[in-house]
Amino acid sequence: MQLVRGGAGTRYEPEVVEAFELALTDEPEDKPRDRQISPSDVEPGMVLARDLLTPKGTLLLAAGHVFDGRMVRQIREFAGREGARLALYVRLPDDDGAPRLAATAAQGASHG
Repeated sequence: MQLVRGGAGTRYEPEVVEAFELALTDEPEDKPRDRQISPSDVEPGMVLARDLLTPKGTLLLAAGHVFDGRMVRQIREFAGREGARLALYVRLPDDDGAPRLAATAAQGASHG
């Protein structure tokens, strides 16, 4: 950042440097509505917020999948058997505490 600031007015337009600094310090308006959990913490009814990939990048489940009991067991078994470190991101409930299932339940059912 110091390098960019030092170039303001000579190497870079001052307005561009100012906009760059603002972009780096601004809080995003849409904060992530998900959290990372371990395979042992996944529960039926949770909704996958991001694609679930193996450490080598193979797609296991697509974002929007709603976990059922069978899939929870399979994920836990896979992680245990393979020793895989899976990055599971699940959707957080809405502000009213209700799980965010409505829009993705149909998608999740087609994956299971």
